[in-house]
Amino acid sequence: METFFRFNRCVMFCGKILVGAIMTGATFLLFFNVVLRYVFASGIVWAEEMTRYTMLWTVFVGAGVVSREGTHVSMEAFFNLWPGRLQRVGFLAINLFCIATIAVIVYFGIDMVRLVVETGQISEAAFLPMWIIYGAVPVGGILMILGYGETALRQWHNVPLTESDIAFAHGRH
Repeated sequence: METFFRFNRCVMFCGKILVGAIMTGATFLLFFNVVLRYVFASGIVWAEEMTRYTMLWTVFVGAGVVSREGTHVSMEAFFNLWPGRLQRVGFLAINLFCIATIAVIVYFGIDMVRLVVETGQISEAAFLPMWIIYGAVPVGGILMILGYGETALRQWHNVPLTESDIAFAHGRH
């Protein structure tokens, strides 16, 4: 179990780096495009399209990262009224339901990627292969499954996340 936790910590660290890099790149691209458009009256044709695609990747990969940390929006007021043992069972059921739902999304996401690879679709302005864009669905879904799986295991075995599991603490993650 500890090996899975360490593996997941590394995978989610890479996910955080990816989200940060994507958001930084999108910010610079948009800023540069605005400067070109308003100062030189000529912008980058594909900038807005790329920004939409980067936001898609940010949402899916970011959802995977926060699923591990248990920071998705949730309604806990009613849930916290339950006895401790029932909370553990309920929490496990919720996480297993999330894993099952996301597994279905990953399955259809992989089919979607396979379809756009077979048809050779490319984006309209950036001429980027669409499988790269649609790849966000299965990649983010796999990260979410890993995150919810770790969350369920930690909750069931009463092993809380530590600060070094979440933050960029002490140069290790």
